[in-house]
Amino acid sequence: MTTCFWDNVLLDVGYRLDLIVDDRVILELKCVERITDVHLAQLLSYLKLSGMHVGLLLNFHVKQLKDGTKRIVNGDPTALCFPSGLCVLCG
Repeated sequence: MTTCFWDNVLLDVGYRLDLIVDDRVILELKCVERITDVHLAQLLSYLKLSGMHVGLLLNFHVKQLKDGTKRIVNGDPTALCFPSGLCVLCG
């Protein structure tokens, strides 16, 4: 569970991230027939509350995982790019 502060007050909001990778990427795991705007809003809320910039929404209810993967960027679109310009997600 992640902690959320507002105006120096700890809020018990009950948000539970699925996975955080290298303190840089939030992975939100789903197994649903189709991704909806609610799922995207959930991941975007996690990004905003955590201060992270990149999240991956992974839906395992697909034949090929690439069809169930959605990358969400909040703020800095180069958040995962290396100084050489090579990005681990966008090539």
